[in-house]
Amino acid sequence: MYECIEYQKKNKVAIIAIDQVQDNNRVNRETLLEMIDALHDAQADSGIAAIIITGKGDFFCTGGRMNGFPDGLTMDVKGFADAFSNLQLEIYKCSKPVIAAVNGNAVELSRGNFPMLALAIVMKALPKKLVFELAYSSQLVDAETVKEWHLVNRVVDQDKVLDTAIEFAEMLASYNGVAVSLGREAYYNMVNMNLEQAVLY
Repeated sequence: MYECIEYQKKNKVAIIAIDQVQDNNRVNRETLLEMIDALHDAQADSGIAAIIITGKGDFFCTGGRMNGFPDGLTMDVKGFADAFSNLQLEIYKCSKPVIAAVNGNAVELSRGNFPMLALAIVMKALPKKLVFELAYSSQLVDAETVKEWHLVNRVVDQDKVLDTAIEFAEMLASYNGVAVSLGREAYYNMVNMNLEQAVLY
């Protein structure tokens, strides 16, 4: 069914794995569209309570393989950008927990390229000066540092990443799905509200 990802369901958990090992799991438009389709399927499946996104092989994702860049058609570049943005929005809107099992390097930058597509994700998670430093320098950061920055919740050995994510997802699957969904929805609706608006919500 899919050519760029591996999609499977175990118990109440859906696992979406980027399967572009030959390209160190760089994602192109086709990969992004397949991930969106799998997310839709998991969201619609009443038997699925949590979703894991991971990568095959030794890499989680090493950035984008932008269709049409640098010498192709502008519409192809835009198609890639739209697909990337839509994937982020689908994760944002998903009513089920979405867990990233980062099984290896997650490198998005090459020196001299500004991460405009990823900026919306990290700009609220990290201080402005740190975001700019990382963007300008393409500095690689180890897992423990990323944990200190609260971008990941835990660090485990690489061969235990997926099993740890599945264990956590199965724990979430044992909870009341309606309550989990309402809590996730409330968080994302309140995140940009002031205190009074959030309390009234």
